[in-house]
Amino acid sequence: MFATREIRHAVAESRRRGLPALGFVCDAPDALVWTAGEASTIGTAIERAADGAVIGEITFAIVGASLIMDRDGILADTAHAGAARAAGEHATSDEALGPTASAGASGSVAALVQLGRPPLPYVSVYALASDDVVAGALLVTVRHEAPEWPAAEALVASIRVASKDALLGRATAPRRSTG
Repeated sequence: MFATREIRHAVAESRRRGLPALGFVCDAPDALVWTAGEASTIGTAIERAADGAVIGEITFAIVGASLIMDRDGILADTAHAGAARAAGEHATSDEALGPTASAGASGSVAALVQLGRPPLPYVSVYALASDDVVAGALLVTVRHEAPEWPAAEALVASIRVASKDALLGRATAPRRSTG
């Protein structure tokens, strides 16, 4: 069971940054420390072990994408390109690409394992949008040290994306959720 807090990015903030009109809200387990970002990188959530070693990190970015025609194909291409950028020069295992859905968004996820023992070898990149979003996607890059990372799984499952702040719902108080 995780105690959670809400991470919220308003559509108005995206517009202020010159990004597509897209906002999101999610429930972050308290173990994740949030750091706000700049430009298209909205922020990063990191979990550390007691010794300070990074267990994993989740980066949120908003990218332009025309989702009017072939929405699923565009989101799949966006996830694939994000995974290629995340892998950088590291060799990787075969990439798995498939559809995904969260509490209030759907799209594609590309997952891979970096070879050569980097500190966070497991990488999943989610390209998410809701049905009302036509000009952008939320790109969520998850990197972690072990094959399973429950805090990231809980956070990703809670993501809601919208083109209007009213569609994201009202801010909520901290709460407990299962995970």
